[in-house]
Amino acid sequence: MHGKTRKMSANTLIRIEGLHKTYHRGQETVEALRGIDLMVEEGEFLTVMGPSGCGKSTLLHIIGGIDRPTAGRVVVDGVDLGSLDEEALTRFRREKVGFVFQFYNLLPTLTALQNVELPLIALGYPRVARRTMARAVLEMVGLGDRLHHKPAELSGGQQQRVAIARAIVANRRLILADEPTGDLDSVSSRQVVDLMWNLNQSLGLTFIIVTHDPAVGERGTRTIYLQDGRVVGEERRGMLQATEVRGGALPGRAVCSPAVPHSTSSSGIVLTLVGALRVDQSREEVDG
Repeated sequence: MHGKTRKMSANTLIRIEGLHKTYHRGQETVEALRGIDLMVEEGEFLTVMGPSGCGKSTLLHIIGGIDRPTAGRVVVDGVDLGSLDEEALTRFRREKVGFVFQFYNLLPTLTALQNVELPLIALGYPRVARRTMARAVLEMVGLGDRLHHKPAELSGGQQQRVAIARAIVANRRLILADEPTGDLDSVSSRQVVDLMWNLNQSLGLTFIIVTHDPAVGERGTRTIYLQDGRVVGEERRGMLQATEVRGGALPGRAVCSPAVPHSTSSSGIVLTLVGALRVDQSREEVDG
């Protein structure tokens, strides 16, 4: 990175080489990404920080197959996204990636349980298996007593936990979170980040979290900093590696020292239920 790419290992989940993204708005050309090189290892809890308009969300959308690059290569879990047609890219998103958004993106007419079932419907799971898996992950995120509540009956923090449950229910290895605490108060924000950290530690899920909040950013096992569409620095376990930055501070970097990520009992995670996420044989059950 920053002129030399990190070596690829057997645990590399994402490889990005020379990534560019250009948008055309009338006569204006906007270079959202300008030559990003990045490796993400399986099981990382990676945070991405930088000022508004620096390309954070664009990078996330390209990794998740929501958008396509103008140039460069993106390989996720062995799949070269540039080689996929639209149908294959839709299948990639459905099977490989869980998304968590700032405003939850829950369907207001469905209950928490029904919202979490939606990815399993798209994947063809039978009704009994869907219901069992959705219930298990909602209990896992501390919402076992809110299964039949609709989004309007839940707090912001509870809605985001439903969204996280929906993201992980289908055994996806990669979770992309775009400002997941941006609409939450500080207490709910901490609980949501604690929950994601616990899921990373207990299930080995890879998280990439875009955030403006230094309190969220410093929870990452690694933080990359973007500015003007380029990676300008990286912080790993408190060790700062800055490049191309004038004036000292990295964009969006907290002044305080990084906090050690920690678990919390308030999220109500029930790790003994993780087996419910591994029921691939459920596909073979007869819908009762």
